Amino acid sequence: MAEKKTSRIPEILVRHEKDVLEDWLREQMAATTLRKGLMPEAELRRQSDEFLTFSSPGAAAGASRISPPPSGRRCAIFWPAPLGPA
Repeated sequence: MAEKKTSRIPEILVRHEKDVLEDWLREQMAATTLRKGLMPEAELRRQSDEFLTFSSPGAAAGASRISPPPSGRRCAIFWPAPLGPA
């Protein structure tokens, strides 16, 4: 029987979360599409950290699509989506 292939993304996110966050923030701040007056850097850092924190469990559960959150959840990231067309 073929071995199920698993993603290393959850492991990388957990093991290197701080480095991933710092690299991602650096890339966001250097982006030519950044509109600096809209959000303070501290808020961008907070939201980016929150995204990584909430996406790690979903990635570990094998979620691969962004879908609406279950009722009562506050963000729509990496929840396992129903099978069928996206």
